[in-house]
This record gives sequence, C-alpha cells and structure tokens, in this order.
Amino acid sequence: DSIRQSSLSFVPSIEYDVPGEEKFLTDHPFNLLREGKVNYVPHIIGVNLREGKMFAGADALPLNASEESGLRGARRVMRAQLFITATEGDQYLQGIVGDLTINVGVYEVAKLLTLSPEPVYFYHFVYDGGFYYMEPLLKMMPMINVEGPTHTDDIGYIFYQPGETEGSPEDLKVRENIINMWSSFAETGVPETGTEVKWTPISASSFPYLNIDTELNMEENFEKEKMQFWNEIGYHSVDNRML
Repeated sequence: DSIRQSSLSFVPSIEYDVPGEEKFLTDHPFNLLREGKVNYVPHIIGVNLREGKMFAGADALPLNASEESGLRGARRVMRAQLFITATEGDQYLQGIVGDLTINVGVYEVAKLLTLSPEPVYFYHFVYDGGFYYMEPLLKMMPMINVEGPTHTDDIGYIFYQPGETEGSPEDLKVRENIINMWSSFAETGVPETGTEVKWTPISASSFPYLNIDTELNMEENFEKEKMQFWNEIGYHSVDNRML
C-alpha cells in the first residue's frame, strides 16, 4: 500500500492467513485467471470511448505535486513537444490515461477470460448522449474538454437516476437497446440485440466487439495498434501503480 498512488482506501486485497478463518482471495486476480482458478460464467465486459476523461482533469494532481508534475505538467510538455493545440493535447492525454487506468486492464482480463468454456461478450460504448452517469459530478471534477462518454457513463443507460432529463429519442433508443441486451443476457446468458446484428463472443484467436451508438454494429480487434503498443513496451495492468 505504501507504493500505491491511489485515493481508494478500501480495495480488494490478497488475504493473510488467519487461524480459523477461510480465505476468499488467495492470490492476485490476474494470477488466478491465468491459472484457471475461477468460477467460469458468461461475461459482458467493455469500456467507454473516453475512459481517461474523468482521470485527466486539469487539477488531477497528487496533493504534494508541483505545477509542472503530474497530469498538468504532462499536458504542457505534450503540447510543446508535439506542436499541437490544447484540444489536441487533451485528446492525446485522455487517451493515454484511459489506456493506463482502464482500457489495458479490461482488455487483458477479457483475453484471459477466453480460457473459459463460457462466452465472453465485449462492447465499446461510444454514444454521446444525455443520460450521463457522471453528470452530477461534472461540476465538482475538473474534467478535460473532450467530447464523448467517460468512465461509468454507460451505467446511466441501465439505471434510472433521480433528477435525470427525459432524454432525446436517441437517448431512449440507446437505453432500450442496452436494457434489452443486458436483461436477455441475465436471463439466458446470450445478449440479444433485437436487430439483425448478432453479438459475437471473443475467443483466443479473434476479438469481435459490439460498438454501441445510436445503431449497433460489430467491429474487429479493439484498439489493436494501441493494445499491441502497450504489450510491446511491457506495460501490463497488473503492474500499474497509478491505481
């Protein structure tokens, strides 16, 4: 814990031996997945378009950080070195932060779950609408100015939120699609899209995924170049000290 740079105090932990107590989490989840020591069940797993948006705010710095350190300093260096605008710099930065904090880990877990005999369905939520789950926090959190759904925003299309707007016809359509897929998956283990599009599970040799927008469509090889890059330089979520 002394080297974990996280504001989260209560997180899953590998349990110590305690006389008379049964341990639940006996090893790191990545190790358990690699060794097949898990209860395999059908999965839906995925990410949102701008996962890094919530974590790359202008003031998202450690309490003892200087003006030139952390994400604020990274933004300045990026703009100066790449000769790009502030908006372009924010796009790059949220992409990098999103990969480091969310995307790589979710991708790696999904790949490990293909060891399972059960299906694993991957999605990419890209719809930019009105049922944002993070909307109540936008005024309190210094998010960077990048369009698109950020971390957890897809939840707003599954659960009603007190005080939410009525939503546009597109919002309601996306919500209906997601609820139908999630509820059919909960009932049968297979997410039905209600359209001609068939949500195909990933496998050890292929990575099809559902792109969720106003229309549903299947695509291949989620962020292939980015995922290959992080793997080639030896970055893996299990080693990520940002979490």
